[in-house]
Amino acid sequence: MTFMVCLLVTSWHPFVFAQERLGFDAPDTQKQVDAVLYFRYQDSPYLTQESRRISVKHTESLERALVQALLDGPAGASDLSVRLFPKGTEVLNVLEEGGRLFVTLSKQAQEPMNDENTYSQTARDAALLRRRLAMSSLVNTLTEYGKFRDVQVLILNDPGLSTSMRLSMRYYLEDSDALPGPLTRDEEAIITPGLALQHIMTLWQRQDWSRLLKLVAVTGAENTPPMKLEDAQRFPTLLELDVSPGSVAPGGGSAVVALRANLLKNTGDSVTLFDFPVLMLRNHQGWMLSLSSLQAILEASK
Repeated sequence: MTFMVCLLVTSWHPFVFAQERLGFDAPDTQKQVDAVLYFRYQDSPYLTQESRRISVKHTESLERALVQALLDGPAGASDLSVRLFPKGTEVLNVLEEGGRLFVTLSKQAQEPMNDENTYSQTARDAALLRRRLAMSSLVNTLTEYGKFRDVQVLILNDPGLSTSMRLSMRYYLEDSDALPGPLTRDEEAIITPGLALQHIMTLWQRQDWSRLLKLVAVTGAENTPPMKLEDAQRFPTLLELDVSPGSVAPGGGSAVVALRANLLKNTGDSVTLFDFPVLMLRNHQGWMLSLSSLQAILEASK
């Protein structure tokens, strides 16, 4: 019996020692990484940053896990961030070479999204915008950490096709097989607090109350119930607006935007707000209008 115990100890100890010295990981080991992912801000022409903790298998790279997270779409049910890649798109390979990242996607990446068509110029413009934002979301996510200077996207087409694997201008709905260069970071596509407020106030102009209210944030300190649809239907008519870029607080969780707006009251009188300070709050998926500022705008327009 003593001999068997000694045998087990001596046979097990080198394995444990190897784990400690060589950093051995079991095949199913995963690590949790705090990541920044870029998705579309509702139907705007901008991207929003989503902060999320993603799982990275020890057998794959962080970059591949980031691409997969983009393809999976925003976390949970979201009224703010929107997926940009067609369902069924797969990441087949991610390879680094000299500061450039090569990302190979399946052919589904080139397919239209549900309800997407090019039957009219308006529909074509919308489809083209979505495709441009999809590529910007990819390169912005992968260059977020300053490790890569650009990204080259490759598409694995059907076997037998003699065309290049590089993403061609046909992806951008052009009748051309020209091959654009690698993608570089697109800072202009990232939404700012001012642009987020402009989007929200444009919803006010359109009287799209249900979507507007989904972008109103209530803080715990306010202890105020959310605004209801019938409340929004009594808002004054928003005629004109202009916003500043906004100044972000040091912690990054809030920002102040100067709003200029002309509103028409239900009495027929108009009121103009000059450089009205609006507090924007940031959750894990992007910028929202604070309820306190919305109430202040309504109070000032009485």
